[in-house]
Formats: sequence, C-alpha cells, structure tokens
Amino acid sequence: MKKRSVLLTLIGVITLLVTCSSWVFAEYPERPIQMVVGYQVGGNIDSIARGLVKVMGTALGQPVIVENKAGAGGGVAAAYMKAVKPDGYTLCLATSPTHSFDPLMGNSAYTAEDFEYVAAVASSPVAIISNAEMPWKDWKTMLEAARHQKMNYGSLLPVDKLIIKSIAQKENFQYSAIPTKGGAEIITAVLGKHVDFGIVGSIYDPYVKSGKMNALAMLGKQRSPFFPEVPTLMELGYDLSYDGAIVISAPKGTPPEIVKKLSSAVSDALKNPELKDLIENKLNWLPAYTDASETTQDIMSSRVVYQKLIKDQQGK
Repeated sequence: MKKRSVLLTLIGVITLLVTCSSWVFAEYPERPIQMVVGYQVGGNIDSIARGLVKVMGTALGQPVIVENKAGAGGGVAAAYMKAVKPDGYTLCLATSPTHSFDPLMGNSAYTAEDFEYVAAVASSPVAIISNAEMPWKDWKTMLEAARHQKMNYGSLLPVDKLIIKSIAQKENFQYSAIPTKGGAEIITAVLGKHVDFGIVGSIYDPYVKSGKMNALAMLGKQRSPFFPEVPTLMELGYDLSYDGAIVISAPKGTPPEIVKKLSSAVSDALKNPELKDLIENKLNWLPAYTDASETTQDIMSSRVVYQKLIKDQQGK
C-alpha cells in the first residue's frame, strides 16, 4: 500500500512538471525581448534588424527591443551573449561569418558551439567593385593590370584578406589591403580612386546602376539577381565563396521550444510586405530565411570551408 502511494505521488509530480513546463513555453514571451545587434545604428543590418523586430514583436505579443553593440564585425555582440541567461529573452543579430569564421582566427571570446541558431534572415550580395573610370571593366582585364602593377584594395573583414591572398597567389600579383571601418568608407575610397578595388556588401548597388562603379565579381555561391551578368568567384575558377547572411542566435541551452517559436516568428515576419520592400527594394538585400536546423547546418559547414582556407594559407 505504501509503495502504491509513493508511485502515485511520483506520477502526480511528473504530470505536474510536464504540465507546468508546457504552460511556461506556451506563455513565452511574458516580457519584452532584447535583440543585441552587432553593428552601428543607421547601417543596412541595423535597418533590417529594426524592421524585423517591429513585425516580430507584433507576432510574439511582446516588444522586441534593439540594443546596438557594434564592433569586431558583430563579434562584440556575440561575445556579450556568453554571459546571458538562455531563457529566450536576449537574442543576438550578426552575420554568419561572425560565428563560422571569426572564432577560427583565435581572437574571439566565443566559438560557434556557444549558440543556438534561431534563423537566417537575409543575405547581402557581396561583390568586388571598382571605379568605372579605372582602365579595367571586368575581372579578366583587372587581373591583366594587376600583373603589371601593385593593387590596393579596401578591406573590411579578415575573411576578405584570406580570399584576396589566395587569389593573388594563384594569379601571381602583388597587393596591399587598406583597412576600413565600414562599407561606406570602402565606397568613398573607391569613388575617390584611393583604392583600385574594394570588397563590400550591397551598399554598392546604386553606384553600379548609375555607372559610377563596376561590379567585377560576386562572392556568393550564386549570381546576384540584381546583377545577373556578373560572375561569381567560383565561376571564375576559384574554390572560394563568402556568405554574409544575417543570423539570429540565442545562448547555448535555450529551450528548443523557444527557439522554434522564435524561428517561426522570423519566418512570419519576412512575409510582411513592408519588411520585404525594405530588404529587397530599398536596401537591395536578398531574403534568405532558413530555420534553426538549416541555419545551424550552414554555419557549421561554412566553418569547415573556412578552416580549410585558413590551413591552406598558413601552409604557404
């Protein structure tokens, strides 16, 4: 009789825990959510973040509030997440290389495994651009010039240095990477002919369309629908690509039910006509939603590619 009483008590406790657990997740979120954005106020990524959280807040029934922690290409925001409670109330918005590439360089306070990846939001068609008044008009003619003169290029991220180094070794030309603080600075340097070319996201779009710049090559795995005539580096014979997708992450250990709910909210938000217009038409980015599972897979597979690139360069 006593054993039966204990068993019934245990069953009751387990039932209560399961019921309470389901109730907690069903009620999430009960208070505002903080979205830590790893970039400066007013830039393209910040603009997308603010448009996104507005729609997500409506879907979730609680405000999603942006807090900018710019620096290190999103690394400052990512590092901040290490000390955050994994309860779904603090999220990080940065780019995929912030997680897949930057920790491989040995100076990050975090690793790719320190996060639960919620969703990818959009991607920027990163391109190699140059001033339209330069003697070259496409990748082939720029390479011909590069073999006879040292090239200077506007650099923003460590990954672009590895990519250009790999290409320069294959094509036998000399170059200098000129560090910049952002895409706007690269645009200014290209327009002023202070550099021979630059690598930057879609901020170049109006300058190429107006004829002030030429897009020489795309760094993505596929051609940009905005400039379908411009080949990718892979098409040009280099086993190189760069994906600058915006990714939302949460601290490791965030309950899967919460991650799923957040991922669904991102998916629904990206169907909003105003947000779609902002991303596609005003900022010239590409909607690129992937759910938590696919985003995680993309981050980890990209890390393997970057590991090989780093290893190859260190051996030369």
